[in-house]
Amino acid sequence: MVKLLIPLYSLAFLACANPPTLADFFQKPDRVEVYRARIDPTPDTPPTEDTRPRVGMAVFTVKGQDLTPEELKELAASWTSPENTPKKGRMMCTFNPDMALRFWRGDTWVDVVVCFGCGEQNFYDAKKQSLAAGRLTNFALLHRIADKNKFPRKKDDF
Repeated sequence: MVKLLIPLYSLAFLACANPPTLADFFQKPDRVEVYRARIDPTPDTPPTEDTRPRVGMAVFTVKGQDLTPEELKELAASWTSPENTPKKGRMMCTFNPDMALRFWRGDTWVDVVVCFGCGEQNFYDAKKQSLAAGRLTNFALLHRIADKNKFPRKKDDF
């Protein structure tokens, strides 16, 4: 029995010692959930009965279909790391979230909130902290995912 416990403790230690990297989340996710994202009208004090996911200024209002293996592969190929993502100038649009993607690795995730108006993307870890996480460059795929999930284009439906 003791011989069995030592390897189990070793595996638990290794799992804690090597958390997933950004590349793991974006290039080898276990799954990716898709949500419609909107401006959160109650960012500081959401109603206690409202359990929808929230990050930054966004609330995830509708859950769509998880990405297919083909979509995962295509999206993974479009990710650029923070080191390889050129700096962009300030956009003339106010960030208005349209869609969110939740990239899962094990029991943790990274969220990407996308604004189709200005093309910006905000990244957050599972603790809702903002991340410099690079960029997903295939906007045609992001639009196809939104269209597949029938996310409306109107800004006034919450």
